[in-house]
Amino acid sequence: MHLTKRLAVVLISGLALALIIIFGRTVQNPFKVPVVKLVKLMETKHGAAEVSFTCPECIQCTLLLGSSNAIPASLIDGGKITIINKTGRVDVILRADGISECNWLNRFNLNGLLLALSNSSNWNWKSAFVLGGTNSLMVTNLQQECSVWLSYERPSGWNVPLFGKSRERKLLSP
Repeated sequence: MHLTKRLAVVLISGLALALIIIFGRTVQNPFKVPVVKLVKLMETKHGAAEVSFTCPECIQCTLLLGSSNAIPASLIDGGKITIINKTGRVDVILRADGISECNWLNRFNLNGLLLALSNSSNWNWKSAFVLGGTNSLMVTNLQQECSVWLSYERPSGWNVPLFGKSRERKLLSP
């Protein structure tokens, strides 16, 4: 009898939670664990690419490079990232000492590199992007084909909106 009451409480709670989620109410994750997402922004062609995207509201965001084979830092050194948004333009020259290997892209069978802002060991790019707004990202002068990824951390919650829609994706010719 006691087991039946517990089962009924679990079923009613699950049904109530499902109805709340379906009808758009925000339900916080009881564990308060931030949600980390990885989004592929673009593939480089001839070491360059450009994309416009909406950067999500986030606690922290990081740019990564991914490649199916290991990318030596020397092939990234001297590459350039340009970010243009409503606050202006930021040009970042990539330096070997601001690049670190990571395993964040392993689930996609890619080797990953964390990119740090120039003259900084901090990988948080939040200050360079307009959160919730359109950002144009251009990558040039890379000596190897790779993909560019955005990793971002959001507060916990089950009703968190999805990553913004890409407005434009085009590859630059060399």
